[in-house]
Amino acid sequence: MLRRPSRPRINVRNHHQRSRGERSRVGRSLAKAITYRIAIGCLDFLAIYLFTRQLKLALGFMLVSNLYTTAAHFLHQRLWNRVTWGVSGSSPRAA
Repeated sequence: MLRRPSRPRINVRNHHQRSRGERSRVGRSLAKAITYRIAIGCLDFLAIYLFTRQLKLALGFMLVSNLYTTAAHFLHQRLWNRVTWGVSGSSPRAA
């Protein structure tokens, strides 16, 4: 019986896939957290200002909210960076 020649496999990775052992760097996680919080901070400010029409209240809420949520987002990102579940080609870590 004739065998068809196998096609060479092309390894194409998108930004969601990582090779085994590859992790995002702390700087990348921090940059993502900061840029995300800038966008959300602007939306927070806009929403609070539209509801209250108080500039100081809106600015205060935006600043305080961004301090603790940026830290929470950064920690969340770093924790998920250790999770191998759902990552193509990964194997569970040994404890």
